[in-house]
Amino acid sequence: VGSRPSALAAELSRLRWVPVLPAAGPTVQGEEEGLPWFRGEAGGGGGEGPAEASAPVVVAPSQARPVSERWLVSASMALTDVDAKSPELRALLHWDKAPPAEACVGQLAALGDPDAPWAPAVRAMDDGALWATAVGPIYKRL
Repeated sequence: VGSRPSALAAELSRLRWVPVLPAAGPTVQGEEEGLPWFRGEAGGGGGEGPAEASAPVVVAPSQARPVSERWLVSASMALTDVDAKSPELRALLHWDKAPPAEACVGQLAALGDPDAPWAPAVRAMDDGALWATAVGPIYKRL
């Protein structure tokens, strides 16, 4: 009986069930010009990424992060607006820990990519705002 909760937690962290935001870019959040967006195959299947999927896309919790962490990982991971305020749920989803370092490094690389669709908006950002919004918090996590 003692191993049932941990087995359930392991199964929930492996399964695709967390709905993610479409990879439509900053228009999803409205005000965030320059925010890189993940365009990988987060769960669309059949080669469809989140931008092309017509049905809601779901991923395993390890493949997504809360939208509140968008400036840390949006280029490398799918984002969800699932509101996980409960410490127990955050722990179950592994969102009580910092995002993977690889995702944060990927975010830095995406922010510095001069050929990315969001590059003009990043270049237009005030250096102080870019540091406060994106770069500084990423370095804190690393």
